[in-house]
Formats: sequence, C-alpha cells, structure tokens
Amino acid sequence: MALIGSHCLIAAASVTVECWCRYEVVLMGPAAGNPFTGSSLHADFRLEHRTVTVDGFYDGEAKWRVRFMPDEIGEWTYTTRSSTPELNGATGQFQCVNPSTGNHGPVAVSETYLSAYADGARYVVLGD
Repeated sequence: MALIGSHCLIAAASVTVECWCRYEVVLMGPAAGNPFTGSSLHADFRLEHRTVTVDGFYDGEAKWRVRFMPDEIGEWTYTTRSSTPELNGATGQFQCVNPSTGNHGPVAVSETYLSAYADGARYVVLGD
C-alpha cells in the first residue's frame, strides 16, 4: 500500500513512524449497504500499559481509515473493533522512533498565555 502526503504520513505496512507523525491503518469493508448507518470502526493503540482509543471513518469506495499520532517512543500495537466482521479484529504493530529535525510535535498552551510545541520549543504567532 502506498500513501502520499507529508513526510509524516506512514502506511500501515511500515514498521517505524516518527513521534508526532501520522500512522494510518486502511481497511476494506463491505461494498454493499450504507456505511454511515450500520457500521463503526475503532482501534485501540497500546504502548506498554497505556491504551489510546481512536475512532475510524469511512473514506468511500468500501475503504475505512484509522489515523493515529503516537506521542511516545516505543513499540505500539493496535487492534480494531467493529460490528462489521471485515473491519473487526485487525491487528498490527509499529515502532515509534525519535522525531527528525524540524518535527517539534503539536502546539499547546504553555505558561498560561504562551504556546509551545510538544518538544518544548517555543511557538510564536505573528500576525497583523
């Protein structure tokens, strides 16, 4: 499977992903029926004793996706959950590695009134 996009987009077949980059699982579901009324998809991503549950979404043409951004270094595993048999019980794993130069992670509030990247680098908004 080949996915295109930013340097952080990783296909499910890959075994490593940078911290704070997107890991994507793509599953094929049934082509018949209305995917918006009877199906749902969730994935449980695990690192040691921590579990993060992520909702998946229907992307057209019987394709379902789950997108996850690991925020800790280590070996992550995942298992999907769905009432649709074709989407239920898919498993996989990947190794989350150190971020590359320039990958500072998401921005959040820091020191009450400031913003900073996840790695602690200051984020400054400039505008008119």
